[in-house]
Amino acid sequence: MTTLEAMVGARQVLAEMGWCRGVPAMDEEGEWRRATSPKAVVFCALGAVDRVTDHNPFLQNDVNRLLSDLSGHPILTWNDAPGRTKEEVIALFDQAIASLEEE
Repeated sequence: MTTLEAMVGARQVLAEMGWCRGVPAMDEEGEWRRATSPKAVVFCALGAVDRVTDHNPFLQNDVNRLLSDLSGHPILTWNDAPGRTKEEVIALFDQAIASLEEE
């Protein structure tokens, strides 16, 4: 899996399953779950990456670095900021995908 494939897959997870903040993932009852758990139904930005990469640290680092560079903040802090929306998170993934496609 490439960094681009991880970004596209994570974006799809966020768009189709859902987004959260404060934890990597949550189940239908709003309880904390590992992003790779089959019970997880919503994900933070990096939780979605974890989900599609099956916890690959090399891909996670690449994605984390790019999203942090584009947002201007550590991605975990940016994702969890008060007022942050799912649409903003997906838009950041779109920006990252576009930058990777230009390479």
